[in-house]
Parts: sequence; structure tokens; C-alpha cells
Amino acid sequence: MSLRGDGMNEQMRVEFEKAYTEAAHRGGWEPDFRVKRGDYMQPGVYWAWWAWKASRAALVVNLPISVCRTHVFELPHTNEVGMEHDEYYEIDDVKKSLEAAGVKFK
Repeated sequence: MSLRGDGMNEQMRVEFEKAYTEAAHRGGWEPDFRVKRGDYMQPGVYWAWWAWKASRAALVVNLPISVCRTHVFELPHTNEVGMEHDEYYEIDDVKKSLEAAGVKFK
């Protein structure tokens, strides 16, 4: 898995390097993030990055059934009726789905 990719991969890479650096510093050493041909050169960093991305790719959260709501209203200053449709998720149901998948959230 190369470093090249979309914005999501870039965000993941930044998070990975931050976490890896914190762990390295706790161990008393400095990480080596040099890249060659789109991949980390240092084998430990390469395989940690591979595992980091694989762990996120494996994460799937089944969202709860969405709630549909229809609003019927009279348009001001006319005799016409308007209609809107909203689709949303109940926040408590979303929280339960995330917790069931082992995802932390704020």
C-alpha cells in the first residue's frame, strides 16, 4: 500500500505518523519516515503503515434505519401547498451502531 492516494489517505498518513512518532518517543528513539517510490523505506514503518490502513479498511459500521419525515405546508400568500422530505438518523441509534462496532466518538 503506497503513500499515494486521495485526501483520506493523506489524513490517515498524518494520523499514523503522529501516533507512530509518539510511540517511538516513548521508546526513546526517533522514527524514520523517508519515502522511496511512494512507500516508506524503513521496514518497521512500512509494515506498521500497512497494518494501520488495513485496520481502517476493515472497519465497517452498519448504520441504523433512517427516518423519513414529510412536511406539508401552505405557501405564504398563495393557496398552494408545498411538501418537503427529510431523511435523518436518530442520534441515539447512530451512537449504538458506533459502539457496537467498537468505534470511539465524541
